[in-house]
Amino acid sequence: MKKIIGKLCRNWLGVSLWMISLASIVVMLKASADPVIEGIAGTWVGKALRPFPVGNQIAFDLSIGLLVSVFFYVLVVAVPGHRKRLRIKRHLLRQYDYFKRDCLLQLLWASGGLDSSLVDELIDRDAFRAYFKTRASGGMDRWNVAENALQSEPERLARLLDQLEIFRVELEFTLTTIDVDDPDMLRFARHLYQVLKQGSKWRADYDGVKQVSNFFWSVFAGWDIVNGYTERDIVLEFIENL
Repeated sequence: MKKIIGKLCRNWLGVSLWMISLASIVVMLKASADPVIEGIAGTWVGKALRPFPVGNQIAFDLSIGLLVSVFFYVLVVAVPGHRKRLRIKRHLLRQYDYFKRDCLLQLLWASGGLDSSLVDELIDRDAFRAYFKTRASGGMDRWNVAENALQSEPERLARLLDQLEIFRVELEFTLTTIDVDDPDMLRFARHLYQVLKQGSKWRADYDGVKQVSNFFWSVFAGWDIVNGYTERDIVLEFIENL
């Protein structure tokens, strides 16, 4: 109930427009000079639609004016704004998918995997965890191999950081174009933006690679320090709820 009330409060403009439109229609019918339809003349609806004692023409004109104003607002502002929001959201969804696939490819190569077709399979979180926790050479699992490769081959890390920067720019464009009116969503978006921006400072040393490792393990394996492993993709949920 609290979430529903909060959503209604955030959408107060849409609710207000609906209420104004319904009230204007009632007043328009009530103030109209046309007689009430015979089928409802004797019902409570017919009695409610009886003309006002005075001022019917003024009430009729005002109600028509309000309805026309609402119509043009919806036609000129609301509908184009909604379509623009959908276009930007679809664009960010595509960019997030490209981001995950490009980063997965780099992590796969860093772990010694050469089959790029595995990317489609490793999008699934269970498959990702199973693959990268499999033992590789030297008694290490594939994730440890990937971490070592990122530290010993800075160009691999640079490619991952490039993808972080690309997605950060796309997220920044979205946040400057779409009005995120949900405080929780806005808080999450700002946190994600700061993490992506901080990623540009990660270096190919032990601490830097550990930060990279923790970030991507969270993204692809669904690890949350509070809730543990989860199948929720919170970034995807955020974009879909824009």
